[in-house]
Amino acid sequence: MKRRTILVSITLIAVIALSSVLQITQANSAKKDSSELLRYDFDVIFGQPIFLSVDDSGAPELIITETTATILDCKVTIDDQVYYYPDDFDIVVNQYTELNPITGEGLIRAEATMIFEIHGPRARWPSLSFWGVSRVTGWQALPDGSIISPENVRGEGQFELTGTKRLDDVTGFGIGTFSFVGADYTNMHVRQMGYIKGWSL
Repeated sequence: MKRRTILVSITLIAVIALSSVLQITQANSAKKDSSELLRYDFDVIFGQPIFLSVDDSGAPELIITETTATILDCKVTIDDQVYYYPDDFDIVVNQYTELNPITGEGLIRAEATMIFEIHGPRARWPSLSFWGVSRVTGWQALPDGSIISPENVRGEGQFELTGTKRLDDVTGFGIGTFSFVGADYTNMHVRQMGYIKGWSL
């Protein structure tokens, strides 16, 4: 009887030890996975912007505007998982533009925050933010703001990613492009391609 008790105890200890090893292995594996670089792809169509401010004191060589973008269509692909607006996340995009409408050259600084919907109160929903700068060419405009050849406008730049809450460890980087699209070229198509690390959703 005593021998059987000892054997059962040894078996239980072995099971517990094996379980602990498996848990540690899984935790290390998850940690390793979260440190891997995953493919990041952001694709959005902006509608007419909402103007927050316009500074034309340097006109006609310099026009400075600050706008909030209206979202017509947007999706984010991380690795092989696709997230859609507005079903999976909400997004706010602000743009700061410095443009020489005579030469059509300038800079656009964009800041955006995507809030991902998860189970639980909204205060706990994690967010993913990007900050990017693009160089603009081909944006010649008339004094009334009309773009002379919107089909020729191009933007190229870089961006960085950060996160909050469950995504607090997120970092990312990549390149971005934009152009005007649509029948009358009034919508802006923005594409970001790069890599993200620390993704945990």
